[in-house]
Amino acid sequence: MEIYNPFDRCPVCGGRKLNLTADREVVCTICGSSLGFIYPEVNLENLLHNGLLGTDVKLNSALNQITRVCEALNLSPQVTEEAKEIARKLIDRGARVRKEGLTIFSILVASRRCNAIRRLDEIILTLKKLGYEVPRSIFKILSKLVLYYGKPLLIPSPILYARQITSKMASDKVVDIKYAERLFRKSIEFASSDLIKTPSTLLKAALAILLADISLDKKLTPHILSKYSGYSVKTISKHIRALLKEDEIGLISLRMSELEPSTIQRRINNG
Repeated sequence: MEIYNPFDRCPVCGGRKLNLTADREVVCTICGSSLGFIYPEVNLENLLHNGLLGTDVKLNSALNQITRVCEALNLSPQVTEEAKEIARKLIDRGARVRKEGLTIFSILVASRRCNAIRRLDEIILTLKKLGYEVPRSIFKILSKLVLYYGKPLLIPSPILYARQITSKMASDKVVDIKYAERLFRKSIEFASSDLIKTPSTLLKAALAILLADISLDKKLTPHILSKYSGYSVKTISKHIRALLKEDEIGLISLRMSELEPSTIQRRINNG
C-alpha cells in the first residue's frame, strides 16, 4: 500500500523499507522507528458504498475559502497554492463534498508537504472564526477525501514531527544544521520515553525538542517551539514546568527561569 509520508523515508536512519503493521502503524524495518499511524481508522471500503457526503462544490468558492483560511493561519503563498492544487485534483477526480471539508483536507496535506505544520483542530477553529460552518460529519468527509486523494494519510509520530520541526528551524537559521541534527537525535530519547504524557504527537515532539535543548546547549525557548508547533507559549510552558517538577530520575535538571528569552539571549551574547 502506498502511503503519504512527508519524507517518504525513515527520519531516523533514512531507510525506505517501511512496514504497515496490523495495528495500522508504519514502522521502519531497518531501525524499528515508528513513523506514525494510518488515518483514518474507519473502514474505508465501507465508505465507498455510503453515497456522496455533501453537495456539489463550486471551484471558485472553494479556492477563495482556502485562500482566506491560509491567510488567517499565516501560511505562505506556496502552501496556499499547493492547497488549491490539491483541491482542484480532488474535484477533478469526482469528489463532491462540502467545501469546508475540501478546505480542511487540502490545507492539512499542503501544510505537511511544505513543512509548515498545521493541526486539524487549528484549521477547524480558523474556519469557525471566519464565520464558516463546519459540518458534524467532517471526519466522514475527510475519510471520503482520502479515497479520492489516492493515498492513505499518515498521522505522524512524535519522531517524525521532531524531524520536521528541527529541519524547519535549521532552514530558518534559528539553529545551525549540526545543532539541529543533535537536537533531533536527543529528542528521540524523550519522545520515545514515558516521561512526556500527552495524546498529541505534535505537542509531544515540541516538548521533546525543548527537553533535548535543555540537556544540550539551551538555545531554545517556549516561544520558539510555540512558533513551530502551533501550540501557545502558555501550553508549552505549563507542560515543561510539570515535567521539570516530576523529574525524579534526573533526566532534566534546569529551572524554568533559565528558559526565559532574556536569559537565553544573554547566554548567546556572551558566547
